[in-house]
Amino acid sequence: MAQRSDPADNPRYSIMTINMNGPSAKKGTAKRRRKLLSRTFESSPSDIVFCQETCPGFEELMAAPENFKIANTGKEAAVIWSTKHFNGSQDGLKATDRQIRTIRNEICEQNEDVSELLSKIAMAKLTPRLQSTDSILAVSFHGPHNRFTGEKKKRVFLSLLKFLDKVIEEKNIRSYIIGGDFNFDTSTITELPNLPEDVVVGSYELSPRSQDRIGPFIPYKDNFIYYPEPNLNVLLIKAIDLDRIDPEDSFLLDHDPIVGMLHFTPQTKEGSPSEDVETLSKDLKRWKPF
Repeated sequence: MAQRSDPADNPRYSIMTINMNGPSAKKGTAKRRRKLLSRTFESSPSDIVFCQETCPGFEELMAAPENFKIANTGKEAAVIWSTKHFNGSQDGLKATDRQIRTIRNEICEQNEDVSELLSKIAMAKLTPRLQSTDSILAVSFHGPHNRFTGEKKKRVFLSLLKFLDKVIEEKNIRSYIIGGDFNFDTSTITELPNLPEDVVVGSYELSPRSQDRIGPFIPYKDNFIYYPEPNLNVLLIKAIDLDRIDPEDSFLLDHDPIVGMLHFTPQTKEGSPSEDVETLSKDLKRWKPF
């Protein structure tokens, strides 16, 4: 059996992806939604948060906001990270940077539907402080919705992966993780042709309120998708049950926030990465966010 790794050698981090949008017909709705968001962050403290359709001053809703930094693209997408756990940078990764725009233009030549891609993503290079491990590219993505069929959304997604492959190659980053509202059923991604072999799609159970939805509804549209270095993984992905946090105001968020555990498992003499992953999975069974 593999010897259990010290946390400094086997760091793991709580992550969340959350679309902050919802109905806004009544007076006072925005204030109540901000309160719901604040309680959500409090109930499931996260080291990295991938945000879509943000609200004004959303970064201040984090517990101890002074311990976090943010990379955002307008209201569409943002990445928030804990400065206690990560060295982070958006240098060379902004939508206005020449190299990023050049990469986008190259992808556009293959699929014109990605012309607006840079307005839909926020990216940051994050390096864990606990160990000398390779950096990851953290990406928040708000997938297209209006005027896009399901098939076009999937083509845009595949183009996003090509774009990120080129970004990590140019920036010498070994892996990426996307937290996003993809606006299509991500459980169907593995059926897509030309899907890169090593791309991993998160898997989780829908919350009770999502299971009870009536009318048009896209399941599993919020998720984590990542391209791993050999020892990167996301475990224990769960949908937060907003009805447990605030049953009266849960309707103020259209989407269920999704949480998980991101961890790095270095190769050791005592055991393989897969053995360490199995051990860690057992260790984290008691982690039960809302």
